[in-house]
Amino acid sequence: MTINYQAELERLKSFQATGSSDFWKAEPGQYKVHALSEITESKPFVDKKTLKETAQAQIRIVVNDEEKIWSFPVGKTLASTYGQLIQLTTSLGTLNGKDFVVVVTSDGKKRNFTVVKL
Repeated sequence: MTINYQAELERLKSFQATGSSDFWKAEPGQYKVHALSEITESKPFVDKKTLKETAQAQIRIVVNDEEKIWSFPVGKTLASTYGQLIQLTTSLGTLNGKDFVVVVTSDGKKRNFTVVKL
C-alpha cells in the first residue's frame, strides 16, 4: 500500500490537539471514582535513566464525568495503591461497576493515593 503524501499532509495540518489524555493524571484532591473494569496488567514502566522496568496494573474508570485509564505500579505492600485496590476488590467481591473514593495528596514530587470504600 502506498501513502498519498498530499492527503496525509493535509490530515496532519488539520490535527487539533485537545490537551486531554486517556490516562488519569490525578491532581491533589478527593475524587469519586466509578470502576468500569477489573484490575488488569499493563505495560511495564521503564525508567529512562536506569532502564529499570516496574510492573504496572491499570483499571478503566470514570472520574469527573470522564472515562480514563488509571495506571499504577504493582506495589509490594498493602499500603500501596495496588494493595489498597486489591483489599477493596476483595471486600467488595468485584471492582467492575463499583464506586469508591480516591484521596490524592502530594509533597510536590510524589503523589500518594488513599482508596476509601463508600
